[in-house]
Amino acid sequence: MGKAQTLALAPGLELPLAVVTEKLAILAQSGAGKSYTGMRLGELMLAADAQVIAVDAVGIWWSLRSSADGKRGGLPIVIFGGQHADVPLPPRGGKAIAQLLASRRVSAVLDVSELTDEELVAFLADFAEAFFHAKKRHRSPVHLFLEEAQLIIPEVPESKGAVRMRAQWIRLMRLGRNFGVGWTVISQQPQDTSKRGLNQAGTVFAMRTVGAHEKKAIAGWVSSKVHRQDALALLDKLPTMETGEAHVWSPSFLKVSKAVRISRRVTFDSSDTPAMDAAAREPRTLAPVEMAGIRTALQEMVSEAENSDPAILRARVAALQQQLAQRPVPAEARVEVPVLSVKERAALEKLVGRASVDLEATRTKLDGLCAAVEQLAGRLRPLPHPVAQVHAQGPRPGRASPPAAPVPQGAGRLPKGARDMLVALAGTLLPALTRNQVATLSGLKVTGGTFNKYLSLLRTSGFIQEAAQGLALTDRGLAEVGGRPPVPQTTEGIVAVWNERLPAGARAMLAELVRAHPRGLGRDALAERVNIEASGGTFAKYLSLLRSNGLLESASGELRASATLFPGVAQG
Repeated sequence: MGKAQTLALAPGLELPLAVVTEKLAILAQSGAGKSYTGMRLGELMLAADAQVIAVDAVGIWWSLRSSADGKRGGLPIVIFGGQHADVPLPPRGGKAIAQLLASRRVSAVLDVSELTDEELVAFLADFAEAFFHAKKRHRSPVHLFLEEAQLIIPEVPESKGAVRMRAQWIRLMRLGRNFGVGWTVISQQPQDTSKRGLNQAGTVFAMRTVGAHEKKAIAGWVSSKVHRQDALALLDKLPTMETGEAHVWSPSFLKVSKAVRISRRVTFDSSDTPAMDAAAREPRTLAPVEMAGIRTALQEMVSEAENSDPAILRARVAALQQQLAQRPVPAEARVEVPVLSVKERAALEKLVGRASVDLEATRTKLDGLCAAVEQLAGRLRPLPHPVAQVHAQGPRPGRASPPAAPVPQGAGRLPKGARDMLVALAGTLLPALTRNQVATLSGLKVTGGTFNKYLSLLRTSGFIQEAAQGLALTDRGLAEVGGRPPVPQTTEGIVAVWNERLPAGARAMLAELVRAHPRGLGRDALAERVNIEASGGTFAKYLSLLRSNGLLESASGELRASATLFPGVAQG
Protein backbone atom coordinates (compact mmCIF):
# COMPACT_ATOMS: atom_id res chain seq x y z
CA MET A 1 0.00 0.00 0.00
CA GLY A 2 1.44 3.37 -1.01
CA LYS A 3 1.87 6.21 1.42
CA ALA A 4 -0.96 8.74 1.68
CA GLN A 5 -0.43 11.87 -0.36
CA THR A 6 -2.69 13.89 1.94
CA LEU A 7 -3.45 13.72 5.68
CA ALA A 8 -7.17 13.39 6.47
CA LEU A 9 -7.28 15.29 9.76
CA ALA A 10 -11.02 15.84 9.58
CA PRO A 11 -13.89 15.20 7.12
CA GLY A 12 -13.53 17.91 4.52
CA LEU A 13 -10.01 18.85 5.61
CA GLU A 14 -7.18 17.14 3.71
CA LEU A 15 -3.72 18.45 4.58
CA PRO A 16 -0.93 18.16 2.00
CA LEU A 17 2.27 16.37 3.04
CA ALA A 18 3.95 19.78 2.99
CA VAL A 19 2.28 20.40 6.37
CA VAL A 20 5.25 18.55 7.93
CA THR A 21 7.40 21.67 7.47
CA GLU A 22 4.63 24.19 8.21
CA LYS A 23 4.05 26.20 11.41
CA LEU A 24 0.79 25.45 13.23
CA ALA A 25 -0.95 26.20 16.52
CA ILE A 26 -3.70 24.31 18.36
CA LEU A 27 -5.31 26.51 21.02
CA ALA A 28 -8.11 25.50 23.39
CA GLN A 29 -9.14 25.19 27.01
CA SER A 30 -8.48 21.98 28.92
CA GLY A 31 -10.69 19.11 27.81
CA ALA A 32 -11.66 20.58 24.43
CA GLY A 33 -9.48 18.15 22.45
CA LYS A 34 -6.29 20.09 21.69
CA SER A 35 -3.90 17.27 22.67
CA TYR A 36 -6.13 14.75 20.91
CA THR A 37 -5.94 16.86 17.74
CA GLY A 38 -2.15 17.16 18.01
CA MET A 39 -1.70 13.42 18.46
CA ARG A 40 -4.11 12.67 15.60
CA LEU A 41 -1.98 14.88 13.35
CA GLY A 42 1.13 13.13 14.67
CA GLU A 43 -0.41 9.74 13.81
CA LEU A 44 -1.04 10.84 10.23
CA MET A 45 2.49 12.18 9.81
CA LEU A 46 4.04 9.00 11.20
CA ALA A 47 1.85 6.89 8.90
CA ALA A 48 3.22 8.97 6.00
CA ASP A 49 6.77 8.10 7.15
CA ALA A 50 7.52 11.65 8.32
CA GLN A 51 9.84 12.24 11.25
CA VAL A 52 7.91 13.42 14.31
CA ILE A 53 9.34 14.67 17.62
CA ALA A 54 6.95 15.46 20.48
CA VAL A 55 8.19 17.50 23.43
CA ASP A 56 5.74 16.33 26.07
CA ALA A 57 5.53 18.30 29.31
CA VAL A 58 2.43 16.38 30.47
CA GLY A 59 3.37 12.72 29.94
CA ILE A 60 0.65 11.56 27.50
CA TRP A 61 2.27 11.17 24.07
CA TRP A 62 3.63 7.70 24.87
CA SER A 63 0.15 6.37 23.96
CA LEU A 64 1.01 6.61 20.25
CA ARG A 65 2.75 3.25 20.81
CA SER A 66 -0.52 1.38 21.55
CA SER A 67 -3.68 0.71 19.54
CA ALA A 68 -6.93 2.51 20.37
CA ASP A 69 -8.19 -0.44 22.44
CA GLY A 70 -4.78 -0.98 24.10
CA LYS A 71 -4.63 -4.62 23.01
CA ARG A 72 -2.20 -4.25 20.10
CA GLY A 73 0.87 -2.26 19.24
CA GLY A 74 0.49 1.24 17.82
CA LEU A 75 3.08 3.31 15.99
CA PRO A 76 6.87 2.80 16.30
CA ILE A 77 8.11 5.94 18.02
CA VAL A 78 10.94 5.88 20.58
CA ILE A 79 10.06 7.18 24.06
CA PHE A 80 12.74 9.05 26.00
CA GLY A 81 11.88 9.52 29.68
CA GLY A 82 8.63 9.26 31.64
CA GLN A 83 6.71 6.24 32.95
CA HIS A 84 6.92 4.29 29.65
CA ALA A 85 10.50 5.10 28.63
CA ASP A 86 12.47 2.96 26.20
CA VAL A 87 15.49 5.01 27.16
CA PRO A 88 15.92 7.19 30.28
CA LEU A 89 16.04 10.90 29.58
CA PRO A 90 19.27 12.26 31.14
CA PRO A 91 18.68 15.83 32.38
CA ARG A 92 22.02 16.91 30.88
CA GLY A 93 21.47 14.95 27.68
CA GLY A 94 19.63 17.58 25.61
CA LYS A 95 22.54 18.16 23.22
CA ALA A 96 23.25 14.45 22.76
CA ILE A 97 19.61 13.53 22.11
CA ALA A 98 19.22 16.42 19.65
CA GLN A 99 22.25 15.29 17.66
CA LEU A 100 21.03 11.69 17.71
CA LEU A 101 17.53 12.53 16.44
CA ALA A 102 18.79 14.94 13.79
CA SER A 103 21.44 12.61 12.40
CA ARG A 104 19.45 9.34 12.50
CA ARG A 105 16.02 10.74 11.53
CA VAL A 106 14.43 8.96 14.51
CA SER A 107 10.84 9.80 15.54
CA ALA A 108 10.63 10.26 19.29
CA VAL A 109 8.64 11.39 22.31
CA LEU A 110 10.70 13.49 24.73
CA ASP A 111 8.72 13.00 27.95
CA VAL A 112 10.03 15.78 30.18
CA SER A 113 7.10 15.56 32.61
CA GLU A 114 9.20 14.04 35.41
CA LEU A 115 12.07 16.53 35.25
CA THR A 116 12.33 19.23 37.90
CA ASP A 117 11.77 22.81 36.74
CA GLU A 118 15.52 23.43 36.70
CA GLU A 119 16.26 20.20 34.80
CA LEU A 120 13.48 20.87 32.27
CA VAL A 121 14.76 24.35 31.47
CA ALA A 122 18.37 23.17 31.05
CA PHE A 123 17.44 20.12 28.95
CA LEU A 124 15.13 21.97 26.56
CA ALA A 125 17.53 24.89 26.09
CA ASP A 126 20.38 22.52 25.23
CA PHE A 127 18.12 20.45 22.94
CA ALA A 128 16.81 23.43 20.93
CA GLU A 129 20.27 24.94 20.47
CA ALA A 130 21.88 21.65 19.42
CA PHE A 131 18.97 20.59 17.18
CA PHE A 132 19.07 23.91 15.31
CA HIS A 133 22.77 23.49 14.46
CA ALA A 134 22.47 19.74 13.77
CA LYS A 135 19.69 20.31 11.22
CA LYS A 136 22.01 22.54 9.21
CA ARG A 137 24.15 19.44 8.61
CA HIS A 138 21.23 16.99 8.31
CA ARG A 139 18.59 18.77 6.24
CA SER A 140 15.36 16.74 6.12
CA PRO A 141 11.67 17.27 6.95
CA VAL A 142 10.77 16.95 10.63
CA HIS A 143 7.78 18.15 12.64
CA LEU A 144 8.04 19.20 16.29
CA PHE A 145 4.99 19.12 18.61
CA LEU A 146 5.25 21.35 21.71
CA GLU A 147 2.72 20.06 24.29
CA GLU A 148 1.80 22.80 26.81
CA ALA A 149 3.95 25.23 24.87
CA GLN A 150 3.58 27.99 27.47
CA LEU A 151 6.06 26.01 29.58
CA ILE A 152 8.60 25.89 26.72
CA ILE A 153 8.24 29.35 25.18
CA PRO A 154 6.75 31.40 28.05
CA GLU A 155 5.74 35.00 27.41
CA VAL A 156 7.33 35.96 30.74
CA PRO A 157 10.24 33.65 31.70
CA GLU A 158 10.62 33.13 35.46
CA SER A 159 14.37 32.48 35.57
CA LYS A 160 17.60 33.19 33.73
CA GLY A 161 17.61 29.64 32.45
CA ALA A 162 14.05 30.03 31.13
CA VAL A 163 15.13 33.16 29.22
CA ARG A 164 17.79 31.10 27.43
CA MET A 165 15.35 28.23 26.80
CA ARG A 166 12.80 30.55 25.19
CA ALA A 167 15.45 32.30 23.07
CA GLN A 168 16.79 29.00 21.69
CA TRP A 169 13.30 27.69 20.84
CA ILE A 170 12.20 30.97 19.23
CA ARG A 171 15.27 30.89 16.96
CA LEU A 172 14.56 27.26 16.02
CA MET A 173 10.90 28.11 15.31
CA ARG A 174 11.74 31.22 13.26
CA LEU A 175 14.64 29.88 11.17
CA GLY A 176 14.36 26.09 11.35
CA ARG A 177 12.09 25.82 8.30
CA ASN A 178 15.14 26.61 6.14
CA PHE A 179 16.49 23.19 7.15
CA GLY A 180 13.18 21.27 7.09
CA VAL A 181 11.79 21.99 10.58
CA GLY A 182 8.04 22.48 11.01
CA TRP A 183 6.19 22.68 14.30
CA THR A 184 2.87 22.71 16.12
CA VAL A 185 2.34 24.72 19.29
CA ILE A 186 -0.29 23.19 21.61
CA SER A 187 -1.47 25.38 24.48
CA GLN A 188 -4.42 26.02 26.77
CA GLN A 189 -2.89 29.35 27.76
CA PRO A 190 -2.06 31.26 24.56
CA GLN A 191 -1.87 34.50 26.55
CA ASP A 192 1.11 33.03 28.46
CA THR A 193 2.78 31.69 25.30
CA SER A 194 5.42 33.86 23.63
CA LYS A 195 3.80 36.08 21.01
CA ARG A 196 7.07 36.04 19.05
CA GLY A 197 6.63 32.29 18.69
CA LEU A 198 2.83 32.08 18.36
CA ASN A 199 2.70 34.78 15.68
CA GLN A 200 5.01 32.66 13.50
CA ALA A 201 2.16 30.15 13.03
CA GLY A 202 0.48 30.35 9.64
CA THR A 203 -2.42 28.06 10.57
CA VAL A 204 -4.42 28.01 13.80
CA PHE A 205 -6.85 25.36 15.03
CA ALA A 206 -9.01 27.15 17.62
CA MET A 207 -11.17 24.90 19.78
CA ARG A 208 -13.51 25.58 22.70
CA THR A 209 -12.20 28.57 24.63
CA VAL A 210 -14.05 30.40 27.42
CA GLY A 211 -11.50 32.56 29.26
CA ALA A 212 -11.35 36.23 28.31
CA HIS A 213 -7.53 36.34 28.22
CA GLU A 214 -7.35 33.18 26.09
CA LYS A 215 -9.94 34.52 23.60
CA LYS A 216 -8.10 37.84 23.40
CA ALA A 217 -4.85 36.06 22.52
CA ILE A 218 -6.56 34.10 19.73
CA ALA A 219 -8.27 37.27 18.48
CA GLY A 220 -4.88 38.97 18.33
CA TRP A 221 -3.54 36.26 16.02
CA VAL A 222 -6.65 36.24 13.80
CA SER A 223 -6.79 40.01 13.45
CA SER A 224 -3.11 40.13 12.42
CA LYS A 225 -3.56 37.47 9.72
CA VAL A 226 -7.22 37.73 8.61
CA HIS A 227 -8.71 41.12 7.83
CA ARG A 228 -12.30 40.13 7.03
CA GLN A 229 -14.85 41.14 9.66
CA ASP A 230 -16.80 37.87 9.31
CA ALA A 231 -13.70 35.90 10.32
CA LEU A 232 -13.35 37.93 13.50
CA ALA A 233 -17.03 37.39 14.26
CA LEU A 234 -16.41 33.64 14.42
CA LEU A 235 -14.49 34.20 17.64
CA ASP A 236 -17.83 34.61 19.44
CA LYS A 237 -18.60 30.94 18.72
CA LEU A 238 -15.53 29.58 20.54
CA PRO A 239 -17.16 29.18 23.99
CA THR A 240 -19.96 26.98 22.63
CA MET A 241 -17.93 24.65 20.42
CA GLU A 242 -18.19 20.92 21.17
CA THR A 243 -15.28 18.75 22.24
CA GLY A 244 -13.30 17.71 19.17
CA GLU A 245 -14.63 20.58 17.04
CA ALA A 246 -12.13 23.12 15.70
CA HIS A 247 -12.25 26.25 13.61
CA VAL A 248 -9.35 26.31 11.17
CA TRP A 249 -7.88 29.64 10.12
CA SER A 250 -5.24 29.21 7.39
CA PRO A 251 -5.22 32.30 5.17
CA SER A 252 -2.04 31.45 3.22
CA PHE A 253 -1.21 27.73 3.52
CA LEU A 254 -4.64 26.06 3.20
CA LYS A 255 -6.59 29.21 2.28
CA VAL A 256 -9.55 28.14 4.43
CA SER A 257 -11.58 29.41 7.37
CA LYS A 258 -14.07 26.79 8.48
CA ALA A 259 -15.24 24.57 11.33
CA VAL A 260 -14.34 20.86 11.27
CA ARG A 261 -14.64 17.84 13.55
CA ILE A 262 -11.32 16.04 14.12
CA SER A 263 -11.31 12.41 12.95
CA ARG A 264 -10.89 9.53 15.42
CA ARG A 265 -7.45 8.48 16.53
CA VAL A 266 -6.08 5.02 15.72
CA THR A 267 -3.89 4.91 18.86
CA PHE A 268 -4.69 4.88 22.55
CA ASP A 269 -6.28 8.05 23.96
CA SER A 270 -4.22 8.80 27.08
CA SER A 271 -5.34 12.45 27.08
CA ASP A 272 -8.91 11.52 27.99
CA THR A 273 -9.83 12.69 31.51
CA PRO A 274 -10.73 9.68 33.72
CA ALA A 275 -14.48 9.40 34.38
CA MET A 276 -15.93 8.95 37.87
CA ASP A 277 -17.86 5.82 36.91
CA ALA A 278 -15.24 4.20 34.66
CA ALA A 279 -12.39 1.90 35.57
CA ALA A 280 -8.91 3.17 34.75
CA ARG A 281 -7.66 1.91 31.39
CA GLU A 282 -4.06 1.13 30.62
CA PRO A 283 -2.90 -0.34 27.31
CA ARG A 284 -1.47 -3.82 27.61
CA THR A 285 0.65 -3.73 24.44
CA LEU A 286 3.13 -1.19 23.08
CA ALA A 287 4.55 -1.44 19.58
CA PRO A 288 8.17 -2.63 19.46
CA VAL A 289 10.79 -0.16 18.28
CA GLU A 290 14.24 -0.74 16.86
CA MET A 291 16.65 0.23 19.63
CA ALA A 292 19.83 -1.28 18.16
CA GLY A 293 22.58 1.25 18.52
CA ILE A 294 20.41 4.02 19.99
CA ARG A 295 21.28 3.41 23.65
CA THR A 296 24.98 2.95 22.90
CA ALA A 297 25.16 6.06 20.72
CA LEU A 298 23.26 8.14 23.27
CA GLN A 299 25.46 7.02 26.18
CA GLU A 300 28.59 7.83 24.20
CA MET A 301 27.24 11.27 23.28
CA VAL A 302 26.21 12.07 26.86
CA SER A 303 29.60 10.95 28.21
CA GLU A 304 31.43 12.99 25.60
CA ALA A 305 29.31 16.06 26.38
CA GLU A 306 29.86 15.77 30.13
CA ASN A 307 33.58 15.13 29.77
CA SER A 308 33.96 18.30 27.71
CA ASP A 309 31.82 20.52 29.94
CA PRO A 310 34.17 22.80 31.92
CA ALA A 311 31.60 23.40 34.67
CA ILE A 312 31.11 19.68 35.27
CA LEU A 313 34.85 18.99 35.20
CA ARG A 314 35.56 21.80 37.67
CA ALA A 315 32.86 20.48 40.01
CA ARG A 316 34.25 16.95 39.82
CA VAL A 317 37.81 18.06 40.52
CA ALA A 318 36.62 20.21 43.45
CA ALA A 319 34.66 17.26 44.87
CA LEU A 320 37.68 14.97 44.60
CA GLN A 321 39.91 17.54 46.24
CA GLN A 322 37.39 17.97 49.06
CA GLN A 323 37.25 14.21 49.60
CA LEU A 324 41.03 14.05 49.75
CA ALA A 325 41.14 16.94 52.22
CA GLN A 326 38.57 15.29 54.51
CA ARG A 327 40.19 11.86 54.50
CA PRO A 328 41.71 11.20 57.96
CA VAL A 329 45.43 10.53 58.11
CA PRO A 330 46.75 8.21 60.87
CA ALA A 331 49.07 9.99 63.31
CA GLU A 332 51.95 7.66 62.54
CA ALA A 333 51.61 8.42 58.87
CA ARG A 334 51.91 12.19 59.24
CA VAL A 335 55.10 13.58 57.76
CA GLU A 336 56.40 17.03 57.12
CA VAL A 337 55.71 18.07 53.54
CA PRO A 338 58.26 20.41 51.97
CA VAL A 339 56.93 23.74 50.73
CA LEU A 340 56.57 23.76 46.94
CA SER A 341 57.38 26.69 44.75
CA VAL A 342 54.58 28.40 42.81
CA LYS A 343 55.80 26.80 39.59
CA GLU A 344 56.04 23.32 41.14
CA ARG A 345 52.57 23.63 42.68
CA ALA A 346 51.04 24.72 39.35
CA ALA A 347 52.62 21.74 37.58
CA LEU A 348 51.35 19.36 40.28
CA GLU A 349 47.80 20.77 40.14
CA LYS A 350 47.84 20.36 36.36
CA LEU A 351 48.80 16.70 36.69
CA VAL A 352 46.12 16.12 39.33
CA GLY A 353 43.53 17.80 37.13
CA ARG A 354 44.37 15.58 34.16
CA ALA A 355 44.26 12.48 36.33
CA SER A 356 40.90 13.53 37.76
CA VAL A 357 39.42 13.99 34.30
CA ASP A 358 40.69 10.57 33.19
CA LEU A 359 39.30 8.98 36.35
CA GLU A 360 35.89 10.54 35.89
CA ALA A 361 35.77 9.55 32.21
CA THR A 362 36.35 5.94 33.23
CA ARG A 363 33.78 6.22 36.01
CA THR A 364 31.20 7.66 33.59
CA LYS A 365 31.64 4.72 31.26
CA LEU A 366 31.23 2.31 34.17
CA ASP A 367 28.10 4.16 35.28
CA GLY A 368 26.65 3.78 31.80
CA LEU A 369 27.48 0.08 31.74
CA CYS A 370 25.84 -0.46 35.14
CA ALA A 371 22.76 1.48 34.01
CA ALA A 372 22.47 -0.60 30.84
CA VAL A 373 22.80 -3.86 32.81
CA GLU A 374 20.20 -2.76 35.36
CA GLN A 375 17.82 -1.61 32.64
CA LEU A 376 18.15 -4.93 30.84
CA ALA A 377 17.60 -6.78 34.11
CA GLY A 378 14.46 -4.72 34.72
CA ARG A 379 13.08 -5.70 31.33
CA LEU A 380 13.66 -9.38 32.00
CA ARG A 381 11.63 -9.50 35.22
CA PRO A 382 8.27 -8.05 36.33
CA LEU A 383 8.31 -4.61 37.84
CA PRO A 384 7.90 -4.43 41.65
CA HIS A 385 4.38 -4.03 42.99
CA PRO A 386 3.38 -0.54 44.14
CA VAL A 387 3.92 0.21 47.80
CA ALA A 388 0.19 0.04 48.50
CA GLN A 389 0.30 -3.66 47.62
CA VAL A 390 3.39 -4.54 49.63
CA HIS A 391 2.88 -7.39 52.07
CA ALA A 392 5.43 -9.43 53.92
CA GLN A 393 6.65 -12.01 51.45
CA GLY A 394 9.88 -13.91 51.23
CA PRO A 395 12.58 -13.39 48.63
CA ARG A 396 11.63 -14.21 45.07
CA PRO A 397 11.43 -18.01 44.62
CA GLY A 398 14.33 -19.40 42.70
CA ARG A 399 16.60 -16.42 43.45
CA ALA A 400 19.47 -17.54 45.64
CA SER A 401 20.77 -15.27 48.36
CA PRO A 402 24.10 -13.61 47.58
CA PRO A 403 27.09 -15.85 48.30
CA ALA A 404 28.84 -15.33 51.57
CA ALA A 405 31.57 -12.72 51.44
CA PRO A 406 33.60 -10.96 54.08
CA VAL A 407 31.51 -8.29 55.76
CA PRO A 408 33.06 -4.87 55.10
CA GLN A 409 34.43 -3.46 58.33
CA GLY A 410 33.83 0.16 59.18
CA ALA A 411 31.24 2.65 58.04
CA GLY A 412 33.56 4.40 55.64
CA ARG A 413 33.80 1.60 53.08
CA LEU A 414 30.57 2.42 51.20
CA PRO A 415 29.99 5.61 49.17
CA LYS A 416 27.61 8.04 50.88
CA GLY A 417 24.86 7.50 48.30
CA ALA A 418 24.97 3.72 48.72
CA ARG A 419 24.85 4.06 52.51
CA ASP A 420 21.87 6.44 52.18
CA MET A 421 20.08 3.70 50.24
CA LEU A 422 20.68 1.23 53.09
CA VAL A 423 19.45 3.77 55.64
CA ALA A 424 16.30 4.36 53.56
CA LEU A 425 15.57 0.62 53.52
CA ALA A 426 16.16 0.34 57.27
CA GLY A 427 14.07 3.33 58.29
CA THR A 428 10.63 2.11 57.18
CA LEU A 429 7.74 0.06 58.47
CA LEU A 430 7.53 -1.76 55.14
CA PRO A 431 9.31 -5.08 54.55
CA ALA A 432 10.63 -3.84 51.20
CA LEU A 433 10.71 -0.72 49.01
CA THR A 434 10.37 -0.23 45.29
CA ARG A 435 13.30 1.19 43.35
CA ASN A 436 11.49 4.54 43.03
CA GLN A 437 11.02 4.71 46.79
CA VAL A 438 14.66 3.88 47.54
CA ALA A 439 15.87 6.46 45.02
CA THR A 440 13.59 9.22 46.34
CA LEU A 441 14.37 8.57 50.03
CA SER A 442 18.12 8.53 49.34
CA GLY A 443 18.07 11.64 47.15
CA LEU A 444 19.04 9.88 43.89
CA LYS A 445 17.39 9.59 40.47
CA VAL A 446 16.09 6.11 39.74
CA THR A 447 17.05 6.47 36.06
CA GLY A 448 20.58 7.64 36.79
CA GLY A 449 23.75 5.65 36.36
CA THR A 450 24.82 6.46 39.93
CA PHE A 451 21.73 4.82 41.43
CA ASN A 452 22.17 1.69 39.35
CA LYS A 453 25.88 1.56 40.20
CA TYR A 454 25.15 1.71 43.94
CA LEU A 455 22.34 -0.83 43.55
CA SER A 456 24.74 -3.26 41.91
CA LEU A 457 27.35 -2.63 44.63
CA LEU A 458 24.88 -3.29 47.46
CA ARG A 459 23.54 -6.44 45.81
CA THR A 460 26.93 -7.98 45.08
CA SER A 461 28.09 -7.09 48.61
CA GLY A 462 25.18 -9.06 50.05
CA PHE A 463 23.60 -6.03 51.74
CA ILE A 464 20.28 -6.16 49.84
CA GLN A 465 18.22 -8.75 48.00
CA GLU A 466 15.48 -8.62 45.40
CA ALA A 467 12.21 -9.73 46.98
CA ALA A 468 8.83 -10.08 45.27
CA GLN A 469 7.81 -6.73 46.77
CA GLY A 470 10.95 -4.88 45.68
CA LEU A 471 14.27 -4.30 47.44
CA ALA A 472 14.85 -5.58 50.98
CA LEU A 473 17.72 -5.47 53.47
CA THR A 474 19.57 -8.66 54.32
CA ASP A 475 20.78 -9.31 57.86
CA ARG A 476 24.22 -8.27 56.64
CA GLY A 477 22.86 -4.97 55.31
CA LEU A 478 21.01 -4.31 58.57
CA ALA A 479 24.20 -4.90 60.53
CA GLU A 480 26.10 -2.56 58.21
CA VAL A 481 23.90 0.40 59.23
CA GLY A 482 23.79 -0.59 62.90
CA GLY A 483 20.25 -1.98 63.00
CA ARG A 484 16.93 -0.27 62.43
CA PRO A 485 16.54 3.29 63.74
CA PRO A 486 13.33 4.25 65.58
CA VAL A 487 10.71 3.85 62.86
CA PRO A 488 7.83 6.38 62.97
CA GLN A 489 4.61 4.65 64.00
CA THR A 490 2.31 7.57 63.20
CA THR A 491 1.06 9.09 59.99
CA GLU A 492 2.71 12.39 60.91
CA GLY A 493 6.07 10.69 61.40
CA ILE A 494 5.90 8.76 58.12
CA VAL A 495 4.86 11.87 56.17
CA ALA A 496 7.70 13.82 57.80
CA VAL A 497 10.21 11.26 56.47
CA TRP A 498 8.91 11.71 52.91
CA ASN A 499 8.69 15.49 53.21
CA GLU A 500 12.47 15.65 53.65
CA ARG A 501 12.86 14.46 50.04
CA LEU A 502 9.74 15.70 48.20
CA PRO A 503 9.61 19.11 46.45
CA ALA A 504 7.36 21.75 48.00
CA GLY A 505 4.47 21.27 45.55
CA ALA A 506 4.39 17.50 46.05
CA ARG A 507 4.55 17.98 49.85
CA ALA A 508 1.52 20.27 49.69
CA MET A 509 -0.42 17.76 47.61
CA LEU A 510 0.43 14.91 50.00
CA ALA A 511 -0.63 17.01 53.01
CA GLU A 512 -4.05 17.69 51.44
CA LEU A 513 -4.57 14.02 50.57
CA VAL A 514 -3.65 12.95 54.11
CA ARG A 515 -5.96 15.63 55.56
CA ALA A 516 -8.85 14.36 53.43
CA HIS A 517 -8.31 10.67 54.35
CA PRO A 518 -10.23 8.34 54.28
CA ARG A 519 -12.08 10.36 51.66
CA GLY A 520 -10.50 11.06 48.29
CA LEU A 521 -10.17 14.22 46.23
CA GLY A 522 -10.78 14.83 42.54
CA ARG A 523 -7.92 16.21 40.45
CA ASP A 524 -9.50 19.65 40.20
CA ALA A 525 -10.25 19.82 43.93
CA LEU A 526 -6.67 18.84 44.83
CA ALA A 527 -5.23 21.31 42.32
CA GLU A 528 -7.37 24.12 43.74
CA ARG A 529 -6.27 23.37 47.31
CA VAL A 530 -2.56 23.57 46.41
CA ASN A 531 -3.00 26.39 43.90
CA ILE A 532 -1.51 24.49 40.95
CA GLU A 533 -3.17 24.27 37.51
CA ALA A 534 -4.74 20.79 37.24
CA SER A 535 -4.03 20.46 33.53
CA GLY A 536 -0.49 21.78 33.72
CA GLY A 537 2.75 19.86 33.49
CA THR A 538 3.81 20.72 37.05
CA PHE A 539 0.69 19.17 38.57
CA ALA A 540 1.09 16.03 36.44
CA LYS A 541 4.77 15.79 37.41
CA TYR A 542 4.06 15.95 41.16
CA LEU A 543 1.14 13.52 40.80
CA SER A 544 3.42 11.07 39.01
CA LEU A 545 6.09 11.47 41.72
CA LEU A 546 3.62 10.65 44.51
CA ARG A 547 2.14 7.72 42.60
CA SER A 548 5.51 6.20 41.65
CA ASN A 549 6.54 6.31 45.32
CA GLY A 550 3.39 4.52 46.49
CA LEU A 551 2.03 7.55 48.35
CA LEU A 552 -1.04 7.94 46.16
CA GLU A 553 -3.87 5.65 45.12
CA SER A 554 -6.58 6.19 42.49
CA ALA A 555 -10.07 4.78 42.77
CA SER A 556 -13.40 5.71 41.18
CA GLY A 557 -11.91 8.83 39.65
CA GLU A 558 -10.58 10.11 42.99
CA LEU A 559 -7.09 10.47 44.42
CA ARG A 560 -6.42 9.10 47.91
CA ALA A 561 -3.46 8.98 50.24
CA SER A 562 -1.96 5.48 50.29
CA ALA A 563 -3.11 3.15 53.07
CA THR A 564 0.56 2.58 53.96
CA LEU A 565 0.65 6.09 55.44
CA PHE A 566 -1.82 5.06 58.14
CA PRO A 567 -0.25 2.26 60.23
CA GLY A 568 -2.67 0.32 62.40
CA VAL A 569 -5.75 1.72 60.68
CA ALA A 570 -8.11 -0.94 59.40
CA GLN A 571 -8.85 -0.41 55.74
CA GLY A 572 -12.44 -0.91 54.68
